[in-house]
Amino acid sequence: GKRKAEGDALVGPDFLTTLQAPEGERDEDVVIEFKNTLTKVETAVKTLFTNSVEQTNRYRTLYKKDLDTLGHSFVALGSSLNSRVPAIEKIGDNFFNLANVVEAHATKSWDPMVHLLHDYKGLVASWNDILSAYQSCRDRQKELETSAGEKEKIVSRTRLNLYRTGLLCEMSHFLQEIETDLNHATQVLVYEEMNHYKDMANRMETLYNSCWGGGSESLAQSVHIQQNASV
Repeated sequence: GKRKAEGDALVGPDFLTTLQAPEGERDEDVVIEFKNTLTKVETAVKTLFTNSVEQTNRYRTLYKKDLDTLGHSFVALGSSLNSRVPAIEKIGDNFFNLANVVEAHATKSWDPMVHLLHDYKGLVASWNDILSAYQSCRDRQKELETSAGEKEKIVSRTRLNLYRTGLLCEMSHFLQEIETDLNHATQVLVYEEMNHYKDMANRMETLYNSCWGGGSESLAQSVHIQQNASV
């Protein structure tokens, strides 16, 4: 199988010779629209990639450091009181744990988006060469229409139609792939964000019950009664 494939002459650009391309330029507007869309996509991908990297770094550095600092502060206060208020040191320990949670969150939630956008930065940029080559082919064909013989004109038109057909196929495939990939990546992002904040809330509720018992609902009711009384 491998040797047969290596001996296949119809691979790479030569595959275009097997296509049966329609005459005319009826799909030229599709190419122009794709080119305009690609320009906007390239800018948007670069922007989101930069922002996603920044978000990942915040979780791994800034947010983690803040939680570690809060943990040390609470533990220090609790120790200074010789643990007379146990809740204070428990809160400090909880902040230490949350520091590890946010670091792991970056890996689960934002890293997949960063990796995908990094790939698409390269994929989108590569289209510039492809579209430039197609434009050169078009320009050459226009020149031949005014200067070449009839036979050469026909060959040139056929060549351009083949190139356009192959280009349209690649465009369609690219749009299908980016739609599928981005839909999956954003689904993972939102799912992991939901799980992250649920986990944070559950950890805080467990901390509350450990320190004061009775469930956070009782405190919420008490605060609500006090607010109504003060109105």
